[in-house]
Amino acid sequence: MHKFINLVIEICICFIPIGVILFLLRSFTGITFSLWSCMGIGVLTIALFAVTHALHKGLYWFSICALIIAYTGFIHAYGGEMYQDVVYAIPNIVLSAERARDITTTMLFFTSLLCALSAFFEYSLSLHGILSMGLLAIIVLLLVTGAELSIPAVLLLLVFFVVFAIRKTIFKEGKTITFSSITKKRITACILCGLLAVTIIFLVFSSLFSSPLSSLAYTAEGWVSRTLQDISGIGDLPEATGQINYGNNYKTGETELTLVTTEQPTETMYICGFTGKDYYHGNWTYDTEEEAISQVAENMQFSDYTNWIRGIYGSMFFSMNYDTNWDARRTRRQMIVYYANDNMNYHGFFTPYYTNVTYGNVFMQDDGYGLQYFEQNEMDVNWARAEENRYYGIANRVRLEYRKVIQNVYTTVPADGLERLKTLCNAQNISTFEEATAFIQQYFMKHLTYSTTPGRTPINEDIVETFLFDSRTGYCQHYASAAVLMYRLFGIPCRYVAGYVVQPNDFVRLDNGRWEADVPDTSAHAWAEVFDENIGWTPVDLTPDNAGNVVPEYPGMEFELPVIEQPAEQSQAIETPGTKEQGTPQTTEQREERSPYPIFIVLIAVGAVFFVYAWKKKRNIEDKDVTHIFQSILAILHHEKLMVGYTGTEEDFVKALSQELQDINQSDIEKMMDIVYRTAFSNKPITEEETFFVDKMYKTIRNAFATKAKGIHRLYYWKKD
Repeated sequence: MHKFINLVIEICICFIPIGVILFLLRSFTGITFSLWSCMGIGVLTIALFAVTHALHKGLYWFSICALIIAYTGFIHAYGGEMYQDVVYAIPNIVLSAERARDITTTMLFFTSLLCALSAFFEYSLSLHGILSMGLLAIIVLLLVTGAELSIPAVLLLLVFFVVFAIRKTIFKEGKTITFSSITKKRITACILCGLLAVTIIFLVFSSLFSSPLSSLAYTAEGWVSRTLQDISGIGDLPEATGQINYGNNYKTGETELTLVTTEQPTETMYICGFTGKDYYHGNWTYDTEEEAISQVAENMQFSDYTNWIRGIYGSMFFSMNYDTNWDARRTRRQMIVYYANDNMNYHGFFTPYYTNVTYGNVFMQDDGYGLQYFEQNEMDVNWARAEENRYYGIANRVRLEYRKVIQNVYTTVPADGLERLKTLCNAQNISTFEEATAFIQQYFMKHLTYSTTPGRTPINEDIVETFLFDSRTGYCQHYASAAVLMYRLFGIPCRYVAGYVVQPNDFVRLDNGRWEADVPDTSAHAWAEVFDENIGWTPVDLTPDNAGNVVPEYPGMEFELPVIEQPAEQSQAIETPGTKEQGTPQTTEQREERSPYPIFIVLIAVGAVFFVYAWKKKRNIEDKDVTHIFQSILAILHHEKLMVGYTGTEEDFVKALSQELQDINQSDIEKMMDIVYRTAFSNKPITEEETFFVDKMYKTIRNAFATKAKGIHRLYYWKKD
């Protein structure tokens, strides 16, 4: 009975983590396979290893050879199909394809192969720890990439760690259960039951108090993130990209830019670092404006002078404001931008709006670069003077052609995906910028909640659709991306911008009369921008403010936004809005309550493994059994092909052992064997010191062989106590 139970436990240890992996893979929408067929082939594969290992060593190795031949034949017969499955399955998973691909054949092969490797690690190498950690790493990876942790998977994980603990504490190899050890078994059983009870209580508690637990998890995660950024130096590198964050947004508070101006700004300053053109599954491509400028040049019949047209457009609105607005000549402002990290290469520019920035108009310095700009309230281009000279006329023609071209260039959305968002916008009767802005504003306020810790979005889901319709919680990158796509679906040219937002009160006056502002990573921001035909691209910020209100900031927005009826089926009112990322870190982060099960189940699982391992390593010396230790010494000798056939009862055993272990003191070997013989054949009790001595001899012998072992054979000694 003992051997049968031990066999069942071994099969469970080898298979259960793989069963969890199968449940997680089955949760992806882009693939499908026969779950129970895969689980069946997995159990049969491990059972083959377990039974043959228990019956005969030769039969065990014969079964391994037979499996290798079977796998080779399977690859030869179905290799092409499996290759296609892998090639198509990965994009299907990442992009959440609506039509799932059936990969049962491939999953049967890989399930059997993974189970065979699991059993080989268990029976041939006895690497229980490496096996468990490796499979747990796969499980964590699947959870991070969007797999759903179902109830069967949770139960299997709990069963695995209970069985693993029983195996490592009760059913030790070479040791049977006796009535003399029944007290220890009861204590162990109580500990295991207690761990299971604590786990169940924790799960119930987390379901009732998920928000505090999530806050605790996010606090810990944020501390780790900020610490890593500080250590790596990433925290003081200015960054603005089109990659939308799928996780939480943790900041270090480190300064990334320093701005020096000739005058204190009077309005919110949006510092652009990245402009996005096309959106695809959580990424915005960088907009070089090559497509728009080339079309403008072609429409003006200046295709051979595209660079000239690009130069005119680059600083057109700044120059026209300076030339046609006499007040602008007095209000033209200057700014110097410094990167906090002295080692940064100035390969790109962080610039305000309405600037003269082209590569010919930036004044490079040793530790920064300078530029000129206007504030929005100072922009008043008199386009009526466009016919006064040739430059004004060309600039006006570029402006008018550009306005036509962007209607096609910056209103595109991906042809595939975003189905729910397209359905929402196409159902609205909206044709003007004012109506579009009103709808977006009211939809955001009614259905979405701001938080810098919205949790992690699975990478196989579109971040914008998840934000708008599922999690309904996010921060500036999510609000800006959603706003840009909605504007485009309403026919309004729009672009995504990432950079920094700096408030006028962030500037302090220097002794030389200039004004300076340190820009930390907490001021990093993202927003939408639309094209104003009079002054160019202009920011429209639709992220909630500190009061939770979505108040669009747009130059000249003196019109009253109309009230747009919202779709009833999308209703989900904001109860406690969060804070906008504009230089002031959020003090109270509100988030939609979400289950912390995945995070804490994994933590419990990993903790259980380390608990069992640490307990096993640190158990009291009185729990050691001299006979068991001696059997471990014999196992090492037999593994090294030494004293094969000896059991320890032979008359010449001590002499033969001394000859094989010449590097070890012979008197110590004789003392060890005397203790072993008294343990086996005498009623005289063994002292703790004597047990410790035998254990010390075991470690000495193990280390002597471990230092000589090479290659994979070293793994055999790694797992020893």
